[in-house]
Amino acid sequence: MATGWKYIDGNWYYFNSNGTMATGWVQDEGEWRYLNDDGKMAKGWVQDGDNWYCLKNTGKMATGWIQYDGDWYYFNPNGTMVTGWVQDEGEWRYLNDDGKMAKGWVQDGDNWYYIKSNGTMATGWMYIDGVWYYFHSDGSMATGWVRDGNVWHFMYNNGSMAYDYTDDGYHVDSTGKMVTGTGWNYIDGSWYYFEDDGRVATGWLQDEGNWYYLYPQGSMAHDTTINGWQVDDSGKWITDDDSTDESSDDIITLIKHFDSVAQSYGNILDLSSPNRRVLNLLRYYKYGNSGKLTTQLSWFGTLGDDDSDFVADVYGSDEFGEIYPYIQVSSTEAIIHGKKTDLPHLAATTLGYYSSPLVPDFWTGWGGDLATAMSDVLKLISKGSKKTAYELATEVIGDDLYTCPRLDIEADIDSIKIATMLDSDTVGNILDNYFQTVDGDSRREILFESLGFSSMPTVEELNDKIYELMTGPSGFGAKYRGWSLEHLAKYNGCSPSDEVINAITLAFSEYILNDL
Repeated sequence: MATGWKYIDGNWYYFNSNGTMATGWVQDEGEWRYLNDDGKMAKGWVQDGDNWYCLKNTGKMATGWIQYDGDWYYFNPNGTMVTGWVQDEGEWRYLNDDGKMAKGWVQDGDNWYYIKSNGTMATGWMYIDGVWYYFHSDGSMATGWVRDGNVWHFMYNNGSMAYDYTDDGYHVDSTGKMVTGTGWNYIDGSWYYFEDDGRVATGWLQDEGNWYYLYPQGSMAHDTTINGWQVDDSGKWITDDDSTDESSDDIITLIKHFDSVAQSYGNILDLSSPNRRVLNLLRYYKYGNSGKLTTQLSWFGTLGDDDSDFVADVYGSDEFGEIYPYIQVSSTEAIIHGKKTDLPHLAATTLGYYSSPLVPDFWTGWGGDLATAMSDVLKLISKGSKKTAYELATEVIGDDLYTCPRLDIEADIDSIKIATMLDSDTVGNILDNYFQTVDGDSRREILFESLGFSSMPTVEELNDKIYELMTGPSGFGAKYRGWSLEHLAKYNGCSPSDEVINAITLAFSEYILNDL
């Protein structure tokens, strides 16, 4: 009776001690071999259940690294073929679904990895097909900002390193390094201006009394026209009489008086922009020498003797008489403010429109109002309120709250619209026609158009836009560095969560859609 290994007709067989032919796995002298269903000893690939095994020419089961038909495979100590990641001698390698050791690019889940020609996982910088990539210590390909020592680099979504590119206000030059420092910087043939926080300025910038325009990537415009405003070869906005349309001479003359007086009080006013000079001047005199709010236009009379010419011009001008019926002059009239505006809003808006390349952005004030409302919500939460952030936000946003008064919102929208119409007619006619038809619906249309909507948005769409304006890299926070909604709340001693910020913007969006 045959037992053990027998070589029959060119094949090996194994017979148990009772003489029966073995099939399946057999361990002999510490080595595992596999016998097919016909009893022949297997060589090469064998699938047993869900697992794959490799049998050497001697029939022995392979473990560890094995090269087969030019490809490398790795087998566990029990002989099963490995797929996915394997760490061997401190190096990570990746085995594809067919068990072959990977080389080149590998996607695992949401991450990309690069396997070098020797099969080891790449980390750090890699120069691949003429492009630089950076891989984290876990091997995942980096995107976004990467810090290497004291130098920052930006990687696109495909992992390649960016050159001469601006992201969230920060700029990398032609070598791929982030530019540091503040003020003007000449980079790769273009001028850039860097804010105190290191971000590159974009849009209109006033520096030492001159206006410049910086493209979205930060480079300065020169010898061109931006939205109808000319800049010369040095980048400065051309302020001569040919650069703006002065068809509405009456309001321009009046506003220039405001500006002249504002500049004479420069030691007490914010001179960072013409519209701020005028607005602060008007607010200063509106409160008068007593420091108490004066509801009548009598605050004009508090101007000093040196400004008597200004007072006479204002009271005596036909232009002032023309706009007087549409100016809020008392707290009683404020109740029916829907058919009037207030002089500070109108003066600041029109001055900004005619004396600089920028129409004042009402989000400046609204951002501060919403930040104050957010602080109120956070204070209520800190006092143990059981209501949700959204429930609290809906309570503090409304007509009766000083932080977001309806009248202020309406005046902002009215002034922006009026300023854009001044080229076509006298201010008196424009005010008369405008206030004959304006209502909540038309104000919403003006607002939605300024936000880029072609039709009435849903509350979700409006909330997304306002949230972006208040927090996003291309919105309010970018345009007014350091004065984003989140920053203002922190400035007030609060640490807002994303939930609280979203609750404020959502409540404000619903207020605009339903109550304005």
